[in-house]
Amino acid sequence: MEGEHAAYVLRLLRNEDVSADLREKSLYCLWTDYGNTWYRSVVEKCDPASGTASLYYEGTQEREEASLFTLIRDGEVAFKEVRRGAEYVPVAGEILVTDDVKIDECE
Repeated sequence: MEGEHAAYVLRLLRNEDVSADLREKSLYCLWTDYGNTWYRSVVEKCDPASGTASLYYEGTQEREEASLFTLIRDGEVAFKEVRRGAEYVPVAGEILVTDDVKIDECE
């Protein structure tokens, strides 16, 4: 799609996103203690009934047991998604990725 513009957003996770299908997906978690940076993690396990997930941060080689429902409530977990359009305006539940949004991809 030559010449087509794209924007990236962090689309905040919703309770209905919590399912076994999250396994092996990338999630971005906001670490407020580390400069309000969104860190990329990979879901190793997800228990939809309890809303818990095992997250692996490749960059730091750390694992975390996380309550997705708590992270969702606090607006601290998201998918990174592409949106088409030169002047894309984010909707509710989306954060436009700009130079002001700190993301550590750590791949």
